[in-house]
Amino acid sequence: MKIKTLLGAVAASCLAVVAFASDDAAEEEAYAEAEVLPEATDTIEDFRRVGEWMVYANVTRGSCFMTQTDDFGAAVQMGLTKSGEYGYIGIFVKGAEVEEGIKDIVISVNDNIYVGESYSATHLEDGYQGGYILSNNTDLRYDLGKADEMYAFPESPFMVTVDLEDARNAIFEVRKCTEELREG
Repeated sequence: MKIKTLLGAVAASCLAVVAFASDDAAEEEAYAEAEVLPEATDTIEDFRRVGEWMVYANVTRGSCFMTQTDDFGAAVQMGLTKSGEYGYIGIFVKGAEVEEGIKDIVISVNDNIYVGESYSATHLEDGYQGGYILSNNTDLRYDLGKADEMYAFPESPFMVTVDLEDARNAIFEVRKCTEELREG
């Protein structure tokens, strides 16, 4: 994952422009859940490493998530909300200064453009700050499993590039981990 400055041009061939979530009322309900992101007080256990991704079981919430960090102080986290109806993608940078609130964001994955809102999160451990999106859009989920990279264009002069190598296998492991938690 790399943070790059955006020099006035977004180089992505747009085959589709779609929103992250398809049901505004359900999305508001999902955001109203206690917390979308795992918290320090949650019981988190290692589940499996998949390439550069680490899959964790959040025993407290009964769902799982995957995380990848890089040497440049950036981290990405993908997982399921407590209800399991929505997935989330969080992008965080160590030492970043993020204003609280909702910001517009554009994400490009597999030559498709997704637009929506990012919710800031400034409470992550080890000085990471950033934002996350919620989605129940199956097209985005499939694109994440097929693409080599994801590009995020938040309301800032920066573009974030996320390496999605092994993401498909890690997403499979997140689902498997979540199923095991809910069965056991």
